[in-house]
This record gives sequence, C-alpha cells and structure tokens, in this order.
Amino acid sequence: MPEIAVVITCYNKADYISKAISSALICTQNVIVVDHQSTDDSWEKISKFEQVEKIREPINMGVTAATIAGVEAARKMGFDFVALLDGDDMIAPDALFHYGQIIDKFGADAVYSSCVRCNKDYQLSVRPIGGDFKTTQLEDPLSYYLQKFPASTAVCARCEHMLQDLDPAARIQDHQIAFSIHRNAKTVVISTGKTHYCSPAVAGRNLALDTPQKSLSAVLTYAAHWHLIDDHPLAHRMRNRAFSQLLRLVGTNKLPRAFSLGLLRFSLVHQWVAQERKHRVLMRAAEHSAAANTQG
Repeated sequence: MPEIAVVITCYNKADYISKAISSALICTQNVIVVDHQSTDDSWEKISKFEQVEKIREPINMGVTAATIAGVEAARKMGFDFVALLDGDDMIAPDALFHYGQIIDKFGADAVYSSCVRCNKDYQLSVRPIGGDFKTTQLEDPLSYYLQKFPASTAVCARCEHMLQDLDPAARIQDHQIAFSIHRNAKTVVISTGKTHYCSPAVAGRNLALDTPQKSLSAVLTYAAHWHLIDDHPLAHRMRNRAFSQLLRLVGTNKLPRAFSLGLLRFSLVHQWVAQERKHRVLMRAAEHSAAANTQG
C-alpha cells in the first residue's frame, strides 16, 4: 500500500479550512496545506494545526501555483502519490485506504473518485466509502480526456504525472491537472467511491460551472497544451471546446472590449468556423489573458 500525502490549497476559506484539515488528519498525518495569501483569517486557522506542513506563498499566483508548491513539497518529503483537497471540502476517513487499494490492484498511476455536493454548509455527514463502489480502468487516458474533458480535484496521482504539464499562468487547477495526468499516466482508474464532500461554494455559489473564470481557464488550458497534442486525432475537440468557452466571455471584462465585441460575429456560426481560424482567435485571447494576469 503506497504512502499518500494530502495536499490542501486554500484562499480565503476561513469558514471551511479547519474542517478540511481535520478531515484529512483522520486519514493521515501527512498533510500539507498551502495558503496563497488569503486576506481573511484562513492563515491564522491553519497555523493552529501544529502537526501539518504549512506553506504560505509570498504572493497570490493562483491555485495552480499553490498546487504545484504543495505537490513539490510532498515529492521532496519522499511521497510518490498525493491526494488533492480544496480548502472548502472534506475528505472521507478511509479515502486514502480506498485509493491505495485501487493503486495496488491495478498498478494505477492515478485514481479519480466521486464527490458529494453539500446543499448546506456541511450538513451532510462525511461517511466512510466502505466496499460499495465500482472501478473502470481507462484504455486510453488521453483520448478519454479529449472526449470527456473531466475536471475534478477528487484525485490521487503520482506527483510527477500531476506536475508535468501544469502551467501556473492559467491560474486554475482542475483542467490542467486532469490533462497532465491523462497525458502522462499509463494507468488511470475511475472509481465511483465517494471520497470528497464539497461545500456550497463549489456546488454553485462562487467559482462554479458557468463563470467567466471557468471559461477563461478552458482557453488558457488549450493554449498551454496545444503543442503537446496537435497531432492527436481528437485534438480538434479541445480546440472546439475552448472556442465555445471563449464565446461565453463576450460582455465580461476578462478580455479587451474591442476583442470581446469582435467575437460576437462568431456567436451564431461557431460550429462552422474553420479550425485554423479558431486556433488564431484562441491564441490571441490567451495572449490578452496572460497579459492581464501579469498586470494583475
């Protein structure tokens, strides 16, 4: 059974971080918490947990950079595998045992599991997974990603596979980590075991499914990874998805106004826009976004 560290990333999660850390400590004493310059009292609450490894980033470079810092720390401490936990989530008490079982059985490099979405702040009790779950081994992890675009931090994976293709400039972790794992891991297993319990902040009240931040992350993930998959037969799916997400940024302040208005001409005909033209537009959007992030 492999030893697994839990990496928790936190930014302004003062209402949740103590419960996140406490749930992880039930699984293991190997807990690393990375705070990327919270402006609330998250760091004060993290500091009360003397038994965990604590990292505070000097500046807020985004959740991807915080994840890299945590996983790198775990690797330096000698861990081959890490399980991720957001600062506003909790983890099941037998989650690491669950991951370890699957890793041993399949020789897996990565295991994705399921989340429970809480309708109220942790009114749903965290429960052991037990033996009531199913597993599916992916035959071609990269093709699976390019067709399904899964994005979840309910994952346990080898440190090197998680880190290999991460780009801190994207400032988002779910899609980039999923891409990195599915491109580099030889064996990826999907489990129906419910390991993570997510707060309402993840279930739809702040950076959830349809926000400009999520749309922007899809474009930046595309820009960071395109050169790695441009010869893959399913690579056009990634481009089409990123282009569709880009159109959702029209009317926001995430791109220059003139460029955003220029995108309107594609809104009704985006399915027929030539792939080469989509690529040029996406790369231009990524350049604008990278410049804005640098200035911020």
